[in-house]
Amino acid sequence: MKSNKTHDEWKELVFKYNKSGLSMAEFSRNNNLKPTTFVYWTKMFNTNVNKTSNFVKHPNIEIRNYEPVHLSINNIKLEVPADAPTEKIARIISVLREKI
Repeated sequence: MKSNKTHDEWKELVFKYNKSGLSMAEFSRNNNLKPTTFVYWTKMFNTNVNKTSNFVKHPNIEIRNYEPVHLSINNIKLEVPADAPTEKIARIISVLREKI
């Protein structure tokens, strides 16, 4: 049986599930969803979550030293400002890994 929900409706359901704190089975049951169909859509929309960075932001860590950070990858040396956003640092490292 084909689902009568639109792409956007599934996206909204997956968003609500991600925020709910419920297990997939509980959320499916509470929203009258076929579990296998919900698993499909959850994988579909959660594929790109956190792919831009492997860094974990810890709320209690505060940068107090504003000296630049020195990174060395193979023969490439980088100087990165201490307050540079982690997303930018992750992107730089990702690009370097592709080129090396």
